Amino acid sequence: MKLRLSEQHLRFRLSESEVALLHQGKSLTQDVRFSPLESIEIIVEPWQLDVMQASFLYNQIKVNIPIAAIAPWASSAQEGIYDLQQEGLEQPLKISIEKDFPCDHSQSAKGC
Repeated sequence: MKLRLSEQHLRFRLSESEVALLHQGKSLTQDVRFSPLESIEIIVEPWQLDVMQASFLYNQIKVNIPIAAIAPWASSAQEGIYDLQQEGLEQPLKISIEKDFPCDHSQSAKGC
């Protein structure tokens, strides 16, 4: 799992195996250690609601993805799932969950 943070944008790039795990209803977790006492946990998980949601609490970045959006995305050429989170923010938070698959250069693939 790769995470890019930029101004009001969380962008996750997931490997094929990570996309498959989400498709199976499993959560993805990654822990980044800064020292023995400091770390940040990153979680991407399916949930029942129909909106994507991101949160940051207790050194944990968590993104919930609608289960209904995962299956069509995981089993197609669709690159990503995208949403905006407003929740009283002046500028909404963009959330992008994208496939980070190797390009097939033998074909004229978009985005490679």
